[in-house]
Amino acid sequence: VTVLLLVPYAIPVVAIIYYLDLYEREPLSILVAAVLWGGFVATTLSMYTNTPLDELIFKITADPQFTLEWSAALTAPFVEEGFKLLGIILLVSIARDEMDDILDGFIWGAMVGIGFLLVEDIFYFMRAYFEQGSLVDLFFIWLIRIVGAGPYSHFLYTGLVGMGVAYYYTQLDKPNSRRLAMAAGYIALGVGAHFIWNSPLLSGLAEGGLIGFW
Repeated sequence: VTVLLLVPYAIPVVAIIYYLDLYEREPLSILVAAVLWGGFVATTLSMYTNTPLDELIFKITADPQFTLEWSAALTAPFVEEGFKLLGIILLVSIARDEMDDILDGFIWGAMVGIGFLLVEDIFYFMRAYFEQGSLVDLFFIWLIRIVGAGPYSHFLYTGLVGMGVAYYYTQLDKPNSRRLAMAAGYIALGVGAHFIWNSPLLSGLAEGGLIGFW
């Protein structure tokens, strides 16, 4: 069921990302490696990092409600985008000549992000089913994470991060300080977008919108 729900979403998204560059398509080997890094390496490393940090926040605050509402925002955006960033940098170190401009950085990062998203959503969907024992609950999570989020998801966050990496490596005519500042700015935008999604700031909108409608 999770595959049936994700494939119709993944195929057009991957196609759109791939065809963004109208002049020079990215090598399939790079894009496949990006998806695999996001789907298997970044997700695994994040899983084993996020949980201890969530527990640390609970120990520091001793506030279950605060931990429930804010731990995902205070850990996942930094941890997950950090591990995805490592994948982009690794790809650049392997195939530096293939990254020509900032758009390439977005494409590489978005592919890492879509790999992460698909594997993460499989876990979300399966957990929803096994906790509630109902395909209705699984479908509800799909509505929130796929229909509700739309393009505002991991491929956007990590696409922005990839743009930061690309700016630093491709804009060699700019001063190093400017390249570092712009790279940091793009990465901060990606992390910030992820932070907003994970924070309770959108909970009122969700409750009044999709959840209220449901």
